[in-house]
Amino acid sequence: MPRQNVSTESASGYFYAFNRMAANPRRFSDPADQENMAHRQSRRSLAALHVVLFATLVWTSPANTATLSAASQAEIQALLSRLGSSGCGFRRNGTWHPADEAQVHLQRKLDYLVSKGAVASAEQFIERAATKSSVSGQIYLVRCGIHPPLPSSEWLAQQLQGMRATVRAPAPPLK
Repeated sequence: MPRQNVSTESASGYFYAFNRMAANPRRFSDPADQENMAHRQSRRSLAALHVVLFATLVWTSPANTATLSAASQAEIQALLSRLGSSGCGFRRNGTWHPADEAQVHLQRKLDYLVSKGAVASAEQFIERAATKSSVSGQIYLVRCGIHPPLPSSEWLAQQLQGMRATVRAPAPPLK
């Protein structure tokens, strides 16, 4: 009689072992131990179900959907414009790109996040879109002139801070 395929034999061996375990579960000396084990398994299943339901509620609730205000949108657009006109280099996934390409790339990421309701402020934009590659996980760098490269999150945070300081500065008194 020809020998069966090895994988078929292995699979049938696994099924045999599984069926044997199912038919003959771990034996306990006391029926109360069996009851306790069933109760613990039931509680674990219920706890897991609660976690799944809670996570579903949190992630699908309207409260979790961020909306981008006009002020935040204006700040982010100003940041992107500053980056695009900076003349700095932008390192993404190991390659340096001109600032205008970086602006286009980050605008695309912003558009995606806005469509998902995942960004509500300039800080969230920096954190979620402009810090690192969502593909490789590598941080983005910005290099301006002879200055050493900075992580893009730092460069953008500095620009945002400067923009906000300019907006808050009181106007000089009229003479």
